[in-house]
Amino acid sequence: MSAKNNQPLNKGATTAEASLTPLEIISARNLVVHHKNKMLMKVIYGLMGGLAVSILLNFHLGGKEPKDLYFATSPTGSITKIEPMNQPMLSNAQVSAFAVEAVTETMSVSFVDYEKNLSESQEYFRPDAFRTVLDTLRNAGFLKEVVDGFYVATATPIEAPLIVREGDRMGTYAWEVKFPVAIKLQGKDGAKSVAYNANVIVERAPAHLRVRNLAVTRLVLTTR
Repeated sequence: MSAKNNQPLNKGATTAEASLTPLEIISARNLVVHHKNKMLMKVIYGLMGGLAVSILLNFHLGGKEPKDLYFATSPTGSITKIEPMNQPMLSNAQVSAFAVEAVTETMSVSFVDYEKNLSESQEYFRPDAFRTVLDTLRNAGFLKEVVDGFYVATATPIEAPLIVREGDRMGTYAWEVKFPVAIKLQGKDGAKSVAYNANVIVERAPAHLRVRNLAVTRLVLTTR
């Protein structure tokens, strides 16, 4: 066998190690192992951190009850989101405008067809509240004065309405609206005016009962 064939096959791979002492070789290998272990621990800590965040999020979200959403379908097929009755849903401006409209429409009657006028005003009120308003108008002599004097009564707000209180009222959101209103009585013998302070309680109403989702539950008129 020739001397050429006696040369080691991995000569190139052992050249670097051959130039190091055994202690240096062990130290270098330990350094590589330490570096690998350090990188591995970083990966493990990263995974553990991600797992901890995931557990906390699951615990936080799992503790919350899902919020129910409700929708109503109109006869035309359109879908409307239904808000809980203890939430306002409408703006204060919309509520104020509704209160003013309810009072002015109710108090604007004529001696000819006051019953028809009042009947059309029912849509603004809860049934029991409307009956109370009718009793008040009769007992105060307002309707009798309109009929006997052949008057046409026209109600107009004197000042802008003011919401003095609002919030949950026994499970239903309500607003208390105040404003002054003038009622002009025009008759064959002339005209006269009287002013009142209107105190109106407006509440949320189910959409299937009230188109505008509002209803007057109390109306009090005091002489101004």
